[in-house]
Amino acid sequence: MTKISNFYLLLIFLTSIGANWSCSSESQSNETHSPTDQRGAGLFYTTEELEIWNNRRLNGPYKENWDNRIFAGAQTFLNEERDANPWDGYTGEGCWSPSTNVHPSDNNRPRGTWANQAGFVYRVLEYAGDPNASIYFNKVKSYLLAHPNVPGIDFENSDKWCPSSYSIQGHQHWIGAWMRRLAVTYSWIKEDMSDAEKSEFENWLLAAGRYIVKHNEWHIGSSFSNRYNDEYICDGTNCPGQKTQDNLYQGGPPYFQVHSLWNNRGSAVASAVAIIGIITKNDELRDKGKRFFKESLKYSVWPDGTYVDIHRDGPGAANAWAYPMSYMGSMSAVADALARSGDVSLYEYSTKDGIEGTESNTEQPAKSIDRVINHLAGQVDGTIIKYGTGETQQVINTTNTAYGGVDTSEYFFIQSNLFYKSNYIKAIYTRTAPGAPEVTTTEPSGFDRHTGDWGTYPDVEFMWADLEGKVWPYGGSR
Repeated sequence: MTKISNFYLLLIFLTSIGANWSCSSESQSNETHSPTDQRGAGLFYTTEELEIWNNRRLNGPYKENWDNRIFAGAQTFLNEERDANPWDGYTGEGCWSPSTNVHPSDNNRPRGTWANQAGFVYRVLEYAGDPNASIYFNKVKSYLLAHPNVPGIDFENSDKWCPSSYSIQGHQHWIGAWMRRLAVTYSWIKEDMSDAEKSEFENWLLAAGRYIVKHNEWHIGSSFSNRYNDEYICDGTNCPGQKTQDNLYQGGPPYFQVHSLWNNRGSAVASAVAIIGIITKNDELRDKGKRFFKESLKYSVWPDGTYVDIHRDGPGAANAWAYPMSYMGSMSAVADALARSGDVSLYEYSTKDGIEGTESNTEQPAKSIDRVINHLAGQVDGTIIKYGTGETQQVINTTNTAYGGVDTSEYFFIQSNLFYKSNYIKAIYTRTAPGAPEVTTTEPSGFDRHTGDWGTYPDVEFMWADLEGKVWPYGGSR
């Protein structure tokens, strides 16, 4: 493995020299082409995007993202035993439960991040005709195909992964995020695996999705038992009017426990469920994940775009921004995967329905992903000012953090802005908007924000920043 790493250090050096000889630049590459229908290459990539990514890794922009995050992560995957092997899962006695504190993101190192980056490196190098692409393909394939043979992550084993342990308050969101990361990793190499290999991994992935969806079904179903028949009559716990919590923010409306049925942890689970369904062509899982986010826009988002988790403002009021950003990122990831597979309905969905204050009246606008995004963006540049209700009672923004840095979760806007093409949102995620604070190098715990919500992608800035109007991976034209 050392020889491989040394070879690639030489390769990076040589290609960087080649970039100085080349007259190519971002503005002269395929990034200037008119958007066309490029669906079909793979769920998260088109031939047009592959061309741009290959040019970016050689000539920039964002070459440092490739060198220092994506390619470096791929090298770590090749050389470190921990991240080249599947998570062991639950190996203890009895049933897994949140109280076991067993999950695949120990010490804030989300499992599968570097495998995801290695899969992406394969996809780009394979497109470029690099003969060393196979090194990454073989390693990632072996890694994915090892999962069905690990007893601790056999999600069909109800003696370990028990129905009695369903919860939305523990570590199941980390498990869901890990599942989604594996599904994205699979997407980079899927087209070059054999039918038997795809079937083996997809059967395991489907079992994982069918297990993790039960957590949201238990949580929401405890209040709305007939939701799958579009009957939202509360017939259990946490019904409207029960368990008033507090104001969402200083001077804001009250929120109830019913609103938190669609919290950011459930969003991480629902996003995994939907994307597993999309990539395996399982309509049931796809639709269940999609339903969660439509419900959330009705019942956990207020008419101005405020999301329920704004109440979680400690420690540091920036958390009251970061948790809703996580929700928005998970929802956008599903909307984008659906759109890339031909269904733009979640991106275009809007509703005035609500419960206990989340409904829009006749004079208020409908709620949508776009409305949530613009509300969160306003808290970056200060055009929207709200104060937390916690001990500090600070302004809810990206700078009032507990760790001294600036939260950079605005990278989560990048993917959806391919669809919405908002100049304002682009100015926010590049921090060029008036009032937006400078980005520091300090990152919060959990995962690198460059990798999207819950560490889902190799590097969203490298992949999709500044491509508004230059690619259109959704079919048709716009």
